[in-house]
Amino acid sequence: MKKCPWCGKDYPDETNTCAIDGHPLEAVHPSASPIQREARTIHQGGPIMDSKSVKRPKGVWIVTLWMALSAGLLPIVTALFMYFGPLQEERIMSASGLALSLSIAIAIIGSAAYAWLGFAWARIALIAFAVIHYGLIAHNLYSFWQSGVLPESRHIFVWTRMVRALITMTAIVLYLILNRNAKNFFRHYRQLA
Repeated sequence: MKKCPWCGKDYPDETNTCAIDGHPLEAVHPSASPIQREARTIHQGGPIMDSKSVKRPKGVWIVTLWMALSAGLLPIVTALFMYFGPLQEERIMSASGLALSLSIAIAIIGSAAYAWLGFAWARIALIAFAVIHYGLIAHNLYSFWQSGVLPESRHIFVWTRMVRALITMTAIVLYLILNRNAKNFFRHYRQLA
């Protein structure tokens, strides 16, 4: 007899995956009493996952690395260049803008690192920072387009960048909120570490 470690449903020996949630089944040892089996599958009101079955999904790798590099490290480099790079008299970015940009970028890198490590709170923080970062990009591009400074030949460039920022934000947020593997990873990985 086999049992699903996630929902606890029993299956015959020839079945390998749970029909309800798709998790691999584990063999139930006849020497274990029903109480021991229950204790092995229940933990703080929910099922325990075997540490071998909870792996860091590829999507978590992609999202955390993408956020750390494109929304963390790249904005730091860009903000430092905009503050220190041009001539001192004609700085593109103010000191308060630099401080705000650096603090958001550093917070994104920290959230991405902790999300990669499996902390559930970092997943929520990363969702919030993705909305803030890509929402600010879209807003700034829209404001730049509205200012009238941009030549008409560059309008399509600004609109494609704005749409790309919104699509990236939506993909990251939906993955972290809806993906079953990501939810299982953040729910169980730190408990097993």
